[in-house]
Amino acid sequence: MSVRLEKPLKGHLSGILRSEWDSALPHTLHRVTALDDSTVPVSQLLEHDGQSQRLAVVFAALSHPTRLRLLSWLALRGETRRSVLNHMFGDLSDHLKRLETVGFVIARRPPTGGAQVVTYRLADGALDHLASLISPRD
Repeated sequence: MSVRLEKPLKGHLSGILRSEWDSALPHTLHRVTALDDSTVPVSQLLEHDGQSQRLAVVFAALSHPTRLRLLSWLALRGETRRSVLNHMFGDLSDHLKRLETVGFVIARRPPTGGAQVVTYRLADGALDHLASLISPRD
């Protein structure tokens, strides 16, 4: 269940804006409201509270065609062994690490011992999270 959280903004905008954050997506700004109903340029809002840096990391992780194809594969086919992914796409070490770091994919590694069969799957809500980053909200 997601709840709207109000967080204070920092810096020179703190006295004029109120922000709402979604508890299910803690790094995603939901809405910013001016206390006096004035408008503030979006570029100022994104610079605020590190939001632009977080978005830059996420979009950098999505900036390579192989990573986009990999996300599409996992969305359509579900959990897949790393060996299969490497066969289909070539060496994916850096690509998988970047997607895992930003939370779009999840690796399942077996406990120590035995054959090391690692599988990857799309993280729950990953596509919804991506859509929320690029879609306007009310």
